[in-house]
Amino acid sequence: MSSEHSIAQQTQEKFHFYFLALIFTLLSAAIQTANFQRSTTEQALELAGWLGLLLAGLIGLWKLEWDSVIRIQLARRDEVIGAITDLKKQILQGVTEVLVISTGQMQSVNDRMKDHEDVMSIQSVELEKLRKRDMFKYTATKYSFLIGMVSLMGSRAAAAIVDMFGYKLL
Repeated sequence: MSSEHSIAQQTQEKFHFYFLALIFTLLSAAIQTANFQRSTTEQALELAGWLGLLLAGLIGLWKLEWDSVIRIQLARRDEVIGAITDLKKQILQGVTEVLVISTGQMQSVNDRMKDHEDVMSIQSVELEKLRKRDMFKYTATKYSFLIGMVSLMGSRAAAAIVDMFGYKLL
C-alpha cells in the first residue's frame, strides 16, 4: 500500500471517529441545555433535533462496527490476488502442478488458478454488498446529523426569528 493511500485511510478513520464524537457531544449538550418552557413548535423541533442526532450516532456506531468486517474481506481478497499472482509466476517458470496444502493433493496450476478466481469473484460480490451498505450508513449518518442540527437550530432560534419578523409561533 502506498504511503499516500495509507495517509488517506488514516485520515478517513480519524474523521469518522471525530464525527461520531461530535455527534454524541452535541446530543449531550442539547439535552443538558434543553428548555421546555417554550412553544409547542420549539419543543417539537428540540425533540426532532435530539432524535436526528441520536439516529446519526447510532447509525455511525453501526457503520464503525462493520468497518473491521470490510477490512478483513479486503485483506482476504488481497491474499487471493497474491496467490493468483504467484500461480502466474509459476506458469511462466514452467510449473504445471502445485501441492494444495489443505488437501495434501497435487492440482494443475490452471485448475488451482480457476479455483482462486472463483473465490475472488464471490469475494468481489460480497465486498460490493458491504461497500453499498457502508455508503448507505454513512449517508444516513450525515443526513440524520444535518436534520438534527437544523431542528435544534430552529428550536433555539425560533424566538429570535419570531421577534425579527413578527410571526407568531403555535
